[in-house]
Amino acid sequence: MKKSLAAISLSLILLSGFALPAEAAKLPSAGASCTSKGATAVVKNNVITNQSTTFTCTKVGKKVLWDKGVTSLQVKSLLNVSQKWSGSSVALSILDSNGLPCDTYAVATECYGFYLGWSANFIDSDRKVSYGNNTTTISGLQQGDKGAFELMYQQTPGPNGTTPIVVKQFAFDYDY
Repeated sequence: MKKSLAAISLSLILLSGFALPAEAAKLPSAGASCTSKGATAVVKNNVITNQSTTFTCTKVGKKVLWDKGVTSLQVKSLLNVSQKWSGSSVALSILDSNGLPCDTYAVATECYGFYLGWSANFIDSDRKVSYGNNTTTISGLQQGDKGAFELMYQQTPGPNGTTPIVVKQFAFDYDY
């Protein structure tokens, strides 16, 4: 009898651990029905790592529906920036986690969506900037030019556009 009671109790505990509320059984999407006004659900993006959308159940008329959601993105990367200096010029390129040049246009790679930017004490139009396949060259640098080269990320723009995220900065000081 004790064994049967223990087995039943264990079965109930295991089954209750796997029981899911109805809202958790299916992923929310904008405009789909939900049951509890104010409830939230976070859906992780399977394509873009570290991106998720938080949906909130809101009352629309007599119905309760998931809103359009708020997407957030946290970007961490093992990418690096290569700097090759030659006189008053610097050639910049993005390197993958193995130290190889990145193809930032290759979808579903660790390099996709990244690009190079910079913040500096000079106006970009006062220097010559050349964009190559995977290399950006800034030439005509002058003594005292300084700032930071930036590894930037921007997800595919949506209807309202997106703001780029500075992932890493690499300080520079041109002092020739």
